Amino acid sequence: MIAEFIPDQKCGEAFFTHCDTDTDGYIREDEWSICLGCPDCYRPCFVFQSKRLNHDRARRYTQSVVNCEADGSCSNKQCERLWSKHTLCWCVDKSCNEIDGTRSYIAQDCG
Repeated sequence: MIAEFIPDQKCGEAFFTHCDTDTDGYIREDEWSICLGCPDCYRPCFVFQSKRLNHDRARRYTQSVVNCEADGSCSNKQCERLWSKHTLCWCVDKSCNEIDGTRSYIAQDCG
């Protein structure tokens, strides 16, 4: 006789609710790593990319242009297109944190 498998939906829901720390209905890579006990085991650029996509959904006139390095860190310059006409860029550190005072519509080198 083969036992019927019944998934433990309550346990799964509790786990996902606990892991979704910003309660947006999605579990990003950083939320997974924290939930699984390894808070530094994520690639910051992919988390930034996910957050920017959620930002774009809320503001339909923006389109983020996220640039990641091969190791999962952020490229020095990040941008977004506004109304498909203007490009706004800013400099970030390797963890994708914006460097204050660097937002500009003018081409810049974040070197």
